[in-house]
Amino acid sequence: MRKHLRALIARGKLLLQQAHSERASPREIAIAVALGAFAGCSPAIGAHGWLAVGLATILRKNRLFAFFGSRVSFFLTLPWIVLLEIQLSHRLRTGAWAELSAETALAQAHLLL
Repeated sequence: MRKHLRALIARGKLLLQQAHSERASPREIAIAVALGAFAGCSPAIGAHGWLAVGLATILRKNRLFAFFGSRVSFFLTLPWIVLLEIQLSHRLRTGAWAELSAETALAQAHLLL
């Protein structure tokens, strides 16, 4: 049992070391975090981490830092990100801001459930 536990810990340390050294120049890390933040602001709620890691793999960026960047959309910031997405998409489509405020969105939240 101890042998398996030691092997598992050694494998975890090796994976962490590989993740840290994977395309780890400051520029590559910044690009990976930005990619993760972009994925974190997508409407794929619940799949932000997977989306960030997938994009980082396809674009050959650091997957660990892309995953960290996707954590921008945690439960305290997600409502504001969604409100910003709605406002920006409405502005791009119609040329005017949506008649929507945080108070209006919260007042009508029960209709979405």
